[in-house]
Amino acid sequence: MDISDSWATSNSTNCNSDANGKSPCNTFVLKQGWVGLLTPFGQFKFGSLESPYKYLAKHDIFHDTISQARDTRMISQGSIAHSSYWRESILYELKSGNFRFAAIYGVGEDSNTSTTNKDNGIGIEYKNLFLPGLSVVYARNTDDSHSSGQDYNEKVTLTKDFKLQSGDKIKIWYMHEDIGVDSKMFTGSGNDGEATWFGIRYKTGPMEFQYSYAETDAKQGPTYDRDGYNIGMYYKLSKISRVYLAHSKSDAGSGDGVNHNIESTLIGLRHDF
Repeated sequence: MDISDSWATSNSTNCNSDANGKSPCNTFVLKQGWVGLLTPFGQFKFGSLESPYKYLAKHDIFHDTISQARDTRMISQGSIAHSSYWRESILYELKSGNFRFAAIYGVGEDSNTSTTNKDNGIGIEYKNLFLPGLSVVYARNTDDSHSSGQDYNEKVTLTKDFKLQSGDKIKIWYMHEDIGVDSKMFTGSGNDGEATWFGIRYKTGPMEFQYSYAETDAKQGPTYDRDGYNIGMYYKLSKISRVYLAHSKSDAGSGDGVNHNIESTLIGLRHDF
């Protein structure tokens, strides 16, 4: 990436002549940043934000790595699902006890932004529902510019947390998605289908282990289905450093000529400053 103009080029273009023949001279591409207003009735944020669909019930410890479920086509991705940011948007969030409600609305009108005017989403979370440690999440994002077929992604996630007498912790979850906007997961006409994701995390001392498995059901037919898993762990070396080990694999259906089988192995070191 050219730091001066934010374009991922081989220096054949610069801030005086970018890929669109314009001169943006941006210092960097903003991922997430906002100004906010906290009121007695909830908080408002304005800027580049994650949608509630993305940040509610975020369970994958390999988030933003090559072995995460999202980029291995195990769960949906894209700004209308579990990836990216709504660059120009308004977010409202209300928390009250175990209840949380959030809504987002896209106001960007630039054709270069991934989220356009009138895209919208909501998310609802309730913790300790009926049983201690049992949580439920419902979320939905709608793409206003989607021209054909289902114009929304919708998910329900159930999560149960356990704490053992030894102090070790276990988290299990089930998520079901009704997907209408994801051309990478479903390459048939309409990009429609469903995904089911199961997972477990086990934390003991400085280590945490994870295994998750997903199956998809493409509307186009079984030859467009995909299934996969990820498995791995991290080990805390200190309060600010940890090592990651992971392996992910997903298999594409025989009719999927665009996306093939995906497999990745991760060895990583994270250090916070």
